[in-house]
Amino acid sequence: MDLSVANDAEAMMRLRSEEQVLRYVEITRLHSKEEALTFIQERWEGILRGEHFLWAIRMKGNKELIGSISLWHFSEDMNTAELGYMLLAEYHGKGIMSEAISTVLDFGFNQLQFQMIEAFTHSQNEPSKAVLFKHGFTHEPARKDDKNKNNWIYELRR
Repeated sequence: MDLSVANDAEAMMRLRSEEQVLRYVEITRLHSKEEALTFIQERWEGILRGEHFLWAIRMKGNKELIGSISLWHFSEDMNTAELGYMLLAEYHGKGIMSEAISTVLDFGFNQLQFQMIEAFTHSQNEPSKAVLFKHGFTHEPARKDDKNKNNWIYELRR
């Protein structure tokens, strides 16, 4: 693991523990720097195994981690991936996530050749739904998230 990644542990802990960020997300929360370092190490190892891609979101000219975005849950045939993202609350509504999503969609469709990218978001998470619609995702009401009945599934096809 790149040692500079370890410097993100405190920011990752904040990102994965801030109530406003996580109010619609059911994920493992991080409560200590040690948990954050373990989380980062596990994600790094998953990247090396080709299980997912995970990017840090930072403001231009600033090294501080303010969010993350990922492609993961690849289908066996590598035609489909899930998009996941989170951003510290103080950066919401500034177009940052939209820019990150554009970049990751381009990578997923043009470099990795996915045919579909899907996203799962809470039915009441209006900002998340809006950014997905902005990027051309469509809500698929016939599909259900077996792990979280409150999630809606969105799809974007190549």
